[in-house]
Amino acid sequence: MLACLLVCGVLFVSAQGYEKGEAIPLSYAKVFSQHTRLAMPYTSLPFVCAPQDTALQRTWLTIDQDLLGDRPVQSDIQVRALENVECATLCSKAWSVSDGMEAKQLILDDYQIEW
Repeated sequence: MLACLLVCGVLFVSAQGYEKGEAIPLSYAKVFSQHTRLAMPYTSLPFVCAPQDTALQRTWLTIDQDLLGDRPVQSDIQVRALENVECATLCSKAWSVSDGMEAKQLILDDYQIEW
């Protein structure tokens, strides 16, 4: 029960509220699968749109983050609190046949994106 109180207390303290229209930061790190130890940076995939900002905002890494492929990058996708957006194009990029085959293989291998 003490562990539950500690965890609940940490979750309660770390919760953050946002005002209407306030930007909510969105970061992404890696693509990984539970079936393999191979993780890769999300932006290393040839078929994803790289951030428009040329100066990528990266965070400092610890040794285990670097070894596990955790390289958080600030996304340029805009998410605002309490603002409904029905549909918006996030990026546009042409795919080659090999890009499609690689994406299909990642899906079959159960890869996921860590946001």
